[in-house]
Amino acid sequence: MRNKEFKQRARAESLRYGEDSLVFLRELSQNARDAGARRILVRAEWAAGKLTVSFDDDGRGMTREHAQSFLFRLYASSKEDDASSAGRFGVGFWSVLLFEPALLRIESKPEVGRGWCLEMDGDLTAFREGQCRLRRPGTQVVLERPEPDPRGIETIRRGLARYCRHLRRADRAHAPLPVFFNGETITSPFTVPGPCRLAFEDGPVEGVVGLGESPNVELYAKGLLVWRGALLDELRYSSEPATQDYQKDGLSPVYKLNGSRLNVTLDRRSVVDDKQLARVRRTARRHTRRLLARYLDELSPRPALIRLRDALLAGLEEGRQKIGMGLAGAALVAAVMGMGVLVGGFPLDLRQSEELPKAPALASRSPLGAPTEGLPLGKAFDFRGPSVDPLGQMGRLPLAYAPPRPVELRTAAFEILDFHLGVRRARDELGSPPTPLSCAGDCLDIAAETHVVAGQSVPLPVPTGYGVVPQSLRWEGSARPSLLDFGGITHAVFSKDARGVVSYRAAPLPARTLPPARLRRLLQIPPDVTLPPLLARLADQARKEKTPLRVEKIVEFVRDRIIYDRSAATAAIFTRFFSRDLNRSWLDFVVEIGRGDCDVKNAVALTMLRRAAVPSRLAIGVIGEDGAATEGFHAWVEYHHRSLWHAADATGTGRAAASDPSPDDGGGDSASPRGPSTSARDPFVSAAPDRDFLFWSAVISLAVAVIFSALGLLAFLRRAARSALTTDERRSRTEVAAKMLAGAIAMPNAWRGAGGILTRPLLPTVDGDAISLRRASRLARKGRLWFTRRPFDPSIRGRRVVLDAADPEFEQVAPRIPGAQDLDELVRLFPQSKKREAAGAHAPVYDLVSAANTRLERLGFPPGTLAVCSCSREDCITDVDLARAGIEVPGLPRRYVAVCAGHEKVQKIAELARTNFSIATFALLDLTVERSALLSRYAEKIRRELALELIRGDR
Repeated sequence: MRNKEFKQRARAESLRYGEDSLVFLRELSQNARDAGARRILVRAEWAAGKLTVSFDDDGRGMTREHAQSFLFRLYASSKEDDASSAGRFGVGFWSVLLFEPALLRIESKPEVGRGWCLEMDGDLTAFREGQCRLRRPGTQVVLERPEPDPRGIETIRRGLARYCRHLRRADRAHAPLPVFFNGETITSPFTVPGPCRLAFEDGPVEGVVGLGESPNVELYAKGLLVWRGALLDELRYSSEPATQDYQKDGLSPVYKLNGSRLNVTLDRRSVVDDKQLARVRRTARRHTRRLLARYLDELSPRPALIRLRDALLAGLEEGRQKIGMGLAGAALVAAVMGMGVLVGGFPLDLRQSEELPKAPALASRSPLGAPTEGLPLGKAFDFRGPSVDPLGQMGRLPLAYAPPRPVELRTAAFEILDFHLGVRRARDELGSPPTPLSCAGDCLDIAAETHVVAGQSVPLPVPTGYGVVPQSLRWEGSARPSLLDFGGITHAVFSKDARGVVSYRAAPLPARTLPPARLRRLLQIPPDVTLPPLLARLADQARKEKTPLRVEKIVEFVRDRIIYDRSAATAAIFTRFFSRDLNRSWLDFVVEIGRGDCDVKNAVALTMLRRAAVPSRLAIGVIGEDGAATEGFHAWVEYHHRSLWHAADATGTGRAAASDPSPDDGGGDSASPRGPSTSARDPFVSAAPDRDFLFWSAVISLAVAVIFSALGLLAFLRRAARSALTTDERRSRTEVAAKMLAGAIAMPNAWRGAGGILTRPLLPTVDGDAISLRRASRLARKGRLWFTRRPFDPSIRGRRVVLDAADPEFEQVAPRIPGAQDLDELVRLFPQSKKREAAGAHAPVYDLVSAANTRLERLGFPPGTLAVCSCSREDCITDVDLARAGIEVPGLPRRYVAVCAGHEKVQKIAELARTNFSIATFALLDLTVERSALLSRYAEKIRRELALELIRGDR
């Protein structure tokens, strides 16, 4: 009975690895690798309805005592403290039970001592010792089971190839551990299909990066597959890949990566997100940039100075080579100083400048209040709207947690947007019982000191997306609190005065759909809160994207456009606003001054997210590092997506970051939100340095810079020699580059960090030049990027760039750039004729337009306000603003209204002109003022004058 219970438990634990009955091949291969095997032999034979699988390795073997202590026990492993081992949990061997063997035989011969052999039946009830037949150190495992189909041999071969084809040895980095099946090798090198690929070995990381039709990432730990996803960034945020289907549009980076120091979880399906995994990500991105540089250099060569710059920057990215980074940094500093001294010296004034004040060291940890010494958990947090508090007014919340990983702990959340306050707490929040939770993994144990009075509720800090496990609450004091949920925040409520330590456990909340009323509240923008046009336009554009990309675009916009500033001057400006400008919008005020701290910036992002239909709220709490809370409070945004809460932080530093600018801190009106002004010259900077000293300083500095730069470049080139580029010359590099650009436009997240494809001038223009995708995107955002599929008319001038979409390989790229405009459509709106004789079938329309222009000129409009065109647009009346489009065409007005001569409505008016020309002219002008934004503001005046003209019978 005991053996049957052991089998049930062992089988249940083996199911952690999945329900694949062949997973034992991976686990036995892993054990063989950890035992120092240099080859693995697997055989499968079928005879008389019985399948026999033999797994043989030439590792160190093990003694009978070692097997009894570790192999034949659960959760016991001799490799727990060995970071180089692939298996350290004491469960993997018993995955053989998933194969349902009728007979299991184990033979092992250690390097020192006698070999042993043990046979057991599939129920683990009958055991028999035998004679070890191994003649050299190693281990052999034989499994037998009934199998009616001989095709089971092929199933074993496919399973072995799936799990073990990239297995690596334990004693030699990146050396394959050969695996043979029935005498044929299963081992294969890392490779990916596609037009080009770069195989590399970089410290503890190896792999290959290439280009494929769909993004793909395969991650191996010590040669064993542990993770598969689409994007490299998915390795950062979650151990599980995002459930998103990526369309096959262009080319995207694909990876096969292997880390010899990665730490995996018990189920072998995810990797611990630590510095080793971060190293894999950095290495993969670095070699992606290297692949693109080497592949595209033949198509679009980089100048020598750019190549040298890229080489030095790549060398600086080698984070593990700190000496190399120091040398390169010293070289750059010496070069800058030497050049500065050589040209006559420069004042080494390291104070903050007037235009770009220096950022505070902890810009992302902005305190929201002005707490006193220490922040008791029960101290009321008086939040009167997103404001700015000066530097130096911090306190620390007496809070500790484990495990000690970086985390943001929320203590409050604000969901109501306010015209004057920006964001405020809801006044109608009612408490409810907290959500029942249990800790199934990734939990946090938290303890905090508190001092409260009777009837006071204390918010319990938890990370975004977490809740308090009710049964875990512990209180070291005289009165035990009860738990209530206020708007998703769990509070401890005390019935009488209390002082002590409250401890509890935080666990991830299950996915839960928000009630309709709550969802409306998280999307509500009050009618009196109006977004400025720029913010509204960006939010509306982001609304077309998927929710994560909406959040990313808005957060990045706020980070860049609003300066992080906690200076005393800016704090005084916010104080005056809240005390004086009672009838002014908080949002308009913030956009006008363009600066604020974390709660200000995230409150702006919150408003834009709601405009973009993202349910969100402002969260306030503390930042945790090394198991304790840091000083002050911090704010961020929480948004609800796919039934879970997620965090986003728009703090950053913005275009500049200001430290406390005192000396003028008197709260006077002279304090400027743009930073301090220093007009007087520093008296401590010499105006006439010693020229001999400057000359020799320049010579020495430049010599040191050249030597160190050469050493850094040599080290980089030696490192780059460990990678090999393979290309498919059957495919044109121009075609591949075009597909790269299409992929970068369609799936920007897949190309994040790749660099080269965005900055390389690959997009052809009609001028015979080429521009980069990054520049094209910037021009498109400004409305200065066009594309054409026809021969370009050189008479079209102006501040614009026109891409050549007639190029057969790039014809599908230009129209996909967001904001790029079709020049062919605009050309169709150009006046086709200025003389009636050349108007052809559209002569009646030409007469009507000429008469309408005559009447508009009488009313003060410029000549040629209306123009006949043969456009193919559905709209019969279209405004043309060449000035706004950055285009100049000789002979054409800068602004005019195009009348589509072939449109059905225009033709009907032309038919009317045959019987009553005046009425037809009135009808044409009436249609024009109705549909033209250029004339609509004058619609009443035009219609009144035309009506009077008809009454008088004028022509």
